Order: sequence, then structure tokens, then C-alpha cells
Amino acid sequence: MADPDFFNGAAQAIGQQLADSAASAAGSFVVGQILSAIGLDTDPQAAIQSELSAILAGINQLEQDVAALKQDMDAAMSQLQYSEVESGILPWIDKNAALNGLFQDLATATDATGLANCKAAILDVLDGSITSAPSAWNNALGGDGTAVNLIEAWNRVVRLHYDFFGQDASLALAKHWSYIDAQQAQSIMYCVEWLNHQGDRAGALRTLKQWRTDRTAQIGLLRGMPYPTERFVYTESDPSSTGSETVWTPVNWFPSGIVITTTSGAPMVYCLTPVGPISRGQGPGFDDFDQQYNQLTLRITGVGQIQDVSTDIPTSWNVPYQGTLVEFLNRCGGSVGGGGADYFATALANQGFNLPSGQLRLWTDVNRDSNGTPIPVIGPNLPSMPGPYRSIFVDGDSWWSPSTDPDDSAYLLFQRRLETNEADNYWYS
Repeated sequence: MADPDFFNGAAQAIGQQLADSAASAAGSFVVGQILSAIGLDTDPQAAIQSELSAILAGINQLEQDVAALKQDMDAAMSQLQYSEVESGILPWIDKNAALNGLFQDLATATDATGLANCKAAILDVLDGSITSAPSAWNNALGGDGTAVNLIEAWNRVVRLHYDFFGQDASLALAKHWSYIDAQQAQSIMYCVEWLNHQGDRAGALRTLKQWRTDRTAQIGLLRGMPYPTERFVYTESDPSSTGSETVWTPVNWFPSGIVITTTSGAPMVYCLTPVGPISRGQGPGFDDFDQQYNQLTLRITGVGQIQDVSTDIPTSWNVPYQGTLVEFLNRCGGSVGGGGADYFATALANQGFNLPSGQLRLWTDVNRDSNGTPIPVIGPNLPSMPGPYRSIFVDGDSWWSPSTDPDDSAYLLFQRRLETNEADNYWYS
């Protein structure tokens, strides 16, 4: 599971400073009171420079990450006309960029004349129009109930781009949200800055409290994120309070360890067993393997996470039939079942599966008798009759026919159908 603080650092840093600003009098540096703070006897320029540099460095990295994602997903963006949805907030991103540079100049000015010139330059860009930025951002991120907002539009782009929807897709969603969240936070910061400069501290406080309400609703629109909750510092929700509080908000998340793709016309969830290889066991026949397999199945929930066996006993997971397994491994980009050595580990890793170290082995559903002969299946699309041994695919080698060593172990690839209500946690239909 990913750490939400890793993705939301820039917005969190701004949020923390803005929450502090609500309770602070001008004279000591906080974001949102830079214009009134600089030039006082306390001379907080070093603090301003340090804080702004850290925040802007984080935003610049996010901007680079998102630019790389957009380049990679250009075809999906064009098909879904993402640029048209994004166009409404680009002027605010441009204004943020302009103000970022001007405020950094202000933080490094060395004399009264330099300070005055920097403030004048800032106020040429930062004017009363900034007070419309909070509502503009919220509308773009779903607040006005438009058919397609920026959060939903990017989710659709990612869904179209990734035929195998796994951790890479989830990370692409998280990086995009982190970037637009940080840009929105900057606009809030500069709006609060303007209001404080005008002496409207009550208006600044209202802006911060409305941002909390808007942002909470926006988080509710996120889907497929790599973490289940996010932490943020806001001003307290009480209209008259200037205090701050840390809030944990649930997020629609995509658990690690699973990959979703369409096979045989249906969306399927795949999970490479997350608790290590299954041993064939020492006992006669196949009983030991069956017992381990059944226990493992009971410990995998509908989203692939390990839970309490006694209270969580799903029945939907199964090991694909050998033909289905071969089809899936080849669809991932592997080379399996064509004669000679099989290759599939790199293909699975490229599609987002977390692989064990060393040579990867996968159990199949094919049972074999004591002579190594495959046991006939019960019927079409049904498993074979029980037997003492089972076939294994080995990455970089020909498949073992059969596995007869009692110390042999291999991983299991589970599959199940994707439930409709489950899909709503990951993407927009």
C-alpha cells in the first residue's frame, strides 16, 4: 500500500501553513501573510524562502511526473478529449506559476527599494480576480455537477490507456490528483494572501473553511487510488474557530497485488499468491497440496488482501485451467506453451504483478498420475481428476512434467470475475 503523504506533500505543506495562518497575527511568517510579513522587524525572508522553495520543488516534480504521463497517454487523452476538460483551469495554473516566481523574488530582495519593487510586481498579477479561483477550481473538480470533471476525465484516460489495470494505473491516478491538488492549494494560498493584504481576515478564514468542504467532496470523487485514507491539516470546521485539526478521509482505493484485465470477454481480477509458494508436501497423494491451497484460498478476500480466515471466507477465487493460464500469460507478453522454454516472469512484472525473487514457478490445474501421465479431465472446461502430482510452468525452462519432488514449490495465480460494485471503486464506467 502506498503512503498518501508521499503523493500529497506539496498540498499538505500549503494546507498546514494556511491552517497556521488562520490563528496567526502578521509579524511572523506563515503562508498567506507573506506580503504583510516581509519588511517587518522580524525579517522572515529566510523562512519564506525555505518554505516556498520546498513547496515549489515538490510541485515542480509533480508537474514533471504528470507531463511524462500525459506524453505516454497522448492517444487516450486525444480520444477522450481530455485537453478540453483541462482548459478551464490552465489560466489559474499559469497565474500560480507567475506568482511563484514573483514571491521567490520577494523573499530574496535585499533592500527597501527591492522589496517595494517586488511587492508592486506581485500586485500587478495578484488582484481581486484571485477571489474567484477557489470556486473555479472546485467547479473544475466536480463541484458544479458537470457531466465530466477533471478527476473523472483523467480516470477515464488512465482506464483506456492501461489494458492491464494494476499498480501503474493506480499510481498514475495518484500523481495526477497530487498535482492538481497542489495547484488548487496554491490558488487558495494566493487568494488568502490577497484577502489578508486587504485586511479581510474574516474573508480569508471563510475561504479556508470552504476549501475544506470542497476538497472533502473532491476526494469522494477519486477512484483507484493506491491508499485507503489520506491525511490533511485544515482549519477547524466551526465558523468562528481559528484552530487547526488533522483529518483522515477515506478514499476509494485500489489494493496492491491485483491486476484487472479482460479475458474471454469478461473483466477478470488476477492475484499472484501474496503469501509465498505452495509446497507439494510430504504426504502420499495430493492431500497436503490441496490443504495448503484451500487454506490460501480462504485467506484471499475479494480484493486480494490477507484477512482473518475465520471471518472472511470468499469462494470466488480459482486457479485458471491450464489452457486459460497459457492464454493469459501470453496475453501479458509472455511466451508459453509453444515448445521449449517458457518465459512469463518479465511479462507479469511489466503488467504490475509483484514477483518473488528467484526463478518463478506457477502451478497449473493439471493433475498427473504416479507415472507422470496427465489424468483426463472430468468434462469440458472442468479440471482433471485428482492425482498425486501436478504440472508446473517454470520461467526460463521447459515445464516440469510432472512435479514429483516432494520439496517442489511454486506460486499460484488466482483469478475471479470483477464484481460490478467493486469496479466502481476503481474507475468510472
